[in-house]
Amino acid sequence: MDMDIAEETKGMRLRPVKRLFGWLLDTHRLLLDPTENIRETSRQNRTVRRC
Repeated sequence: MDMDIAEETKGMRLRPVKRLFGWLLDTHRLLLDPTENIRETSRQNRTVRRC
């Protein structure tokens, strides 16, 4: 089952991972951030779709 997921869903899954690696860097538990080249989706100018 190869289905694409929405950009907002990708962002929801990526944000906590990026924050974890950011915390690991801040506390000097990691030297490099493996997620630094991954861009988050922008949430600006998003309209809420109502059904």
